[in-house]
Amino acid sequence: MTVDRACGITTCSAVACGGHTHDAAYARVIVDVVTETLDRPLDYSIPDNLKGCVAVGSLVIVPLGNRKVGGYVVGLSDRAEVPRTRDILSVVGEAPLLDETMVRLAMWIRDRYACRACEAIRSMLPAPVRSPKAGRSRRQDSAPRAGPAPAHIPAPAPVSSPVPSARVDHTPARVISLTPAQARAVATIQRALTERSPKPILLHGVTASGKTEVYLQAIRTCLDLGRSAIVLVPEISLTPQIVGRFKARFGEQVAVLHSRLSAGERANEWRRLARGEARVAIGARSCVFAPCHELGLIILDEEHEATYKQEETPRYHARDAAIKRASLEGAAVVLASATPSIESFYKAMQGEYEYVELPERIDARPMPVVDIVDMRREHMDGNRGIFSRRLKDAIIDRLGRGESIMLFLNRRGYSTFVLCRECGHALKCPNCDVSLTLHSADGVMRCHWCGHEEPVPLLCPNCKGHRIGLFGVGTERVEAEVRRVFAGARVLRMDLDTTRRKGSHESILSAFSRGEYNVLVGTQMIAK
Repeated sequence: MTVDRACGITTCSAVACGGHTHDAAYARVIVDVVTETLDRPLDYSIPDNLKGCVAVGSLVIVPLGNRKVGGYVVGLSDRAEVPRTRDILSVVGEAPLLDETMVRLAMWIRDRYACRACEAIRSMLPAPVRSPKAGRSRRQDSAPRAGPAPAHIPAPAPVSSPVPSARVDHTPARVISLTPAQARAVATIQRALTERSPKPILLHGVTASGKTEVYLQAIRTCLDLGRSAIVLVPEISLTPQIVGRFKARFGEQVAVLHSRLSAGERANEWRRLARGEARVAIGARSCVFAPCHELGLIILDEEHEATYKQEETPRYHARDAAIKRASLEGAAVVLASATPSIESFYKAMQGEYEYVELPERIDARPMPVVDIVDMRREHMDGNRGIFSRRLKDAIIDRLGRGESIMLFLNRRGYSTFVLCRECGHALKCPNCDVSLTLHSADGVMRCHWCGHEEPVPLLCPNCKGHRIGLFGVGTERVEAEVRRVFAGARVLRMDLDTTRRKGSHESILSAFSRGEYNVLVGTQMIAK
């Protein structure tokens, strides 16, 4: 028997991972109840009729006080650490939801991010999967079936894909010639795939240097080795774009996991991965927990993005979770960016990460010219608008040529703060002490941290003055100003406020690409 003190997991040498069980007498269970006193494994007896059905990672129903609750098995043992135990009531489903590696990752998240063990495990599983009703329970009182089995089972109905299909014809892919830098990057990742404990790889490639093709060829090697891969993207809006390229290369081996799928769609994709029907998982932050068997490669696209950090409990960072999972599974991990995070770049310079560079764009295309305009000088010269004269001239020129325009701004809403002009009082969130943002479409001020809302006051709450001013610029105001200033501009806005509905990302991008709109205003989700 082995005891992992850091994780609080007890395993027996006869217990195998991946759904294999062993006739242990006791199971250590994390109950799915959020309380301080229960944030530890509890010992339960395994009754004779459930022997061989309980494994590490199983979802079980157990008694707790005078009620029945769900729980996750995190260890098996031939002896209990308490004198008296109660029996497990039932096992949910045919197979464990987590393997032992994922259980250890959950305990690492608990310890690193100061959350409860059940919260860490919940973050790994879609809600329908972790529900006690998710699968048929094996109960102690094995009740007879309600009726005889039908003589004929009709063919199952086809299941629709959760990702809108672009009707990709899987014709033989054309041979793509890699640049020397791309070839070196692919070779580095391929070598890491054959190593036992590879270093994380920082892939530092300028914009349009061909990082995605490096991903595709590295994943091809990974699949050829009989292993699976995870690709993380920072924005849900990027998922349809990257999924299209990956499905064109790997077909139905690709599964998609992100929060904008319906609960049922997400559970179906999760089960495809768990059954091994799909071996490439693509998604946003939580996709780092995809149930991929024989994991060989994890790729973080745009690894510097702040969206990889979860703000709700458990407050994990997907980059750190990916590196930890890769170390537990002996997998390679690639952190890719045109502008790496300070932490990753420092570790690469210190030799903790392997550093690979893609210094040039494909086909030696030049980098775009960037003009920096001092808006203070513009205001001094009499320009009181939100657009500089240079930007205004460029927009007029491009519209005249019939070309499309993208305007990027990292703040949504109309005005980024509301201020009393008489006393200088700024209206702030009572919960977070940050400035409230005016959203003109809803007519409210909103906190972008906690969601608190309140109407714009007629009088200053501090001095009772009447001069309430709106300051700062958000995407709503840019959209309104483009409509007002530029004749012929057909404007579309893409930010969190306009993409809450399912499928809205795809519909906005499709409408813009078809030319129905010629100006797209948005936050960072339009940047790629």
